Amino acid sequence: MNSDEQRGSRPEGGLRPRGGVICVGPDQDALWDQSVRSSAQGGDFLQSKVLSALAENERPTARVVRLALVAPGEPEAYLGGWAFLVRKRYGLLYNSSFPLFYCGPWFAPPLDQPTGSAAKQLDLLYQLGEAAKQYVDIIDCEAHPSLPDPRGLLFAGYQVACKTCHVWPPTSESAWKRLNKTKRNEANRAKRSHAFHWMPVSEESLLHFSALHDHTLGKFSWHAPQAWRDALARHTLAMAALGLCRLFVATPMNSDAPNALVSVLLNHAHRTAFLWRVGVRSDETGLIPALYASAADAVRDELGGDWQINFGGSPRLSLSRYKDYLGADVVTHYGISRQRPGWPWLVWRGGYALKEWHQIRRAIRQGRRMRHGA
Repeated sequence: MNSDEQRGSRPEGGLRPRGGVICVGPDQDALWDQSVRSSAQGGDFLQSKVLSALAENERPTARVVRLALVAPGEPEAYLGGWAFLVRKRYGLLYNSSFPLFYCGPWFAPPLDQPTGSAAKQLDLLYQLGEAAKQYVDIIDCEAHPSLPDPRGLLFAGYQVACKTCHVWPPTSESAWKRLNKTKRNEANRAKRSHAFHWMPVSEESLLHFSALHDHTLGKFSWHAPQAWRDALARHTLAMAALGLCRLFVATPMNSDAPNALVSVLLNHAHRTAFLWRVGVRSDETGLIPALYASAADAVRDELGGDWQINFGGSPRLSLSRYKDYLGADVVTHYGISRQRPGWPWLVWRGGYALKEWHQIRRAIRQGRRMRHGA
C-alpha cells in the first residue's frame, strides 16, 4: 500500500485493519447505519446515504472516510467509529463539517453513556484518534454533547476545547413560555403581524432564503462568497430530499414574501431539531424569537413533545447572551482539532489567512457602499 492510499485517496476501498480500527466499505453500509442510529453520539446525519449526498455536494467533491472500532474476532459488531468528509487543498487532506452540527467520534451502547467503562472508552478513543491520522491531515469538528470522555484524543495528540450550545429541552409546554418577559412581549407583537408556517424546500424558496440569509450575515460584517451560498443551497436541497431538512418562515399578513426564514435540521434518531441557518429582512426586534418559538411548536405539534430544540453554538458574546434571553439551557460539548506537523500546514495557514484578509476587505467595501448609498 503506498502513502497516498494510506492517507485516504481511496477510503472506501474495503476493510483495512489497524489496531482494532477498520475503514468501512460500501458493503458494510447496513451495519454502519444501524450502529450510528443506536449511538447517543451518532444519529441520522451520519448515515451512509446522508454522508454520500453531502460529499457529492461539496466543491470540490469530498470523499467519505468511515472508521469503525471492532472487537477482536468480531468484525460485525462495531464498538464505535468516526466519519469524515475529506477534501484536498494545498496537498493536505482536511475534513469538512459544513452542514453538520456534530460529527465527532461515536460509541455504541453501552459505551456511549457516561456510566460506560471509562478505561475502555479511553483506550478505544485513543485507537480511533491514532487511526484517523492515517486518513486526514487536518481535523476540525465538534463532538456530540453526550461524548462521555475525550481523554483518549488528548493522549493521541489532539486539541480538545470546551464549546457550548443552547438547547430548549423536551417539554409539553409551548416554547413561548421559555422566553423571558421582554422577549415574549416583543415576540407577541411580531406574531400579531405575521403568519408562521412551513415552506416547501425548492429552488424558488431557496432564492428567498439566500437573500434573507445574506442580509443577516451582512449585519455581522460578513458577506458570503457566491460559491459558499451555492454550497449551502445544494446541501439544503440534499438534506430536504432525505427528509432531514425543512424551511420555516414568517410572512407579513399582507404579503407572501417571507420576512424571516429558518432552516430546520431533523435528527429523528435523537428526537432533536436544529435551528440551522436563519435569515431576516425586517428589523422588528421580536421577529426572530417569534420565528424560533413558532418553529419549535410546529416541530413538536407534528413530531411529538419529546423533541428538543438545539440552537447550536454562538461565536459572539452578543449571540450567546441573546439565546440566554430566549430561555435556552447552556450545554457543553467538545471541539476536536488536529493538524499534521510540517511545512504543508504552514502553507495551509498562510492560505487561510489570505482568504480571511480578502473577506475582511470585501466586508469593508460592502459597508462603504451601503453607507454611501444611505
